[in-house]
Amino acid sequence: MRPGFANEMHPEQDVLPTPSRQERRQALREFQRQLVERAHLARSGSNSEQMRLAVQAGDQQLLLDVAHTAEVIPNEGVKRVPHTCAWFLGLINCRGRLMGVIDLSGFLGRPVKPSQDSDRLLILSDSLAVPCALRVSRVTGLVSLSGFTLQPKPADESPWVRSFFVDRESCSWRLLDLPLLMEDPAFLDVVAR
Repeated sequence: MRPGFANEMHPEQDVLPTPSRQERRQALREFQRQLVERAHLARSGSNSEQMRLAVQAGDQQLLLDVAHTAEVIPNEGVKRVPHTCAWFLGLINCRGRLMGVIDLSGFLGRPVKPSQDSDRLLILSDSLAVPCALRVSRVTGLVSLSGFTLQPKPADESPWVRSFFVDRESCSWRLLDLPLLMEDPAFLDVVAR
């Protein structure tokens, strides 16, 4: 310390420590617990038809039906399967169930990017036909459609994109119909050609 500057902070004291892996996992568990509680409230509340799970997949903002998602987990433990499409990331064992992992952005036609620490796996509900997880770049949380403005759907859009919306910040969002997406033959055809 310089003379006369007894209260001066050292630069290294201004830096926050990087959270440990255990702290990050705990924060994710807490986020998931809060998300599950809010999803339960959204399903049972009077505005349940208005609530959607907001996610980012690559550069796309997407909305999913809350009832079609079971949980959010870290993007870990995915085992690659040879001779499959680039967007089919592999298989995971989630609570004793083997399921495929799809890079949602890649399936939607964007390049499949390497995994990031912020990526999450959305485990889809048992109510859907195919047991799988979707890799997304970020889970924003639950949002109400009352804060969005419905836009015309482009004629050339995939049939499983139910609606287009714009939020208050003028960001575009696509509402996906996951059951319809899973009926698409391309979704089930993971073999590389």
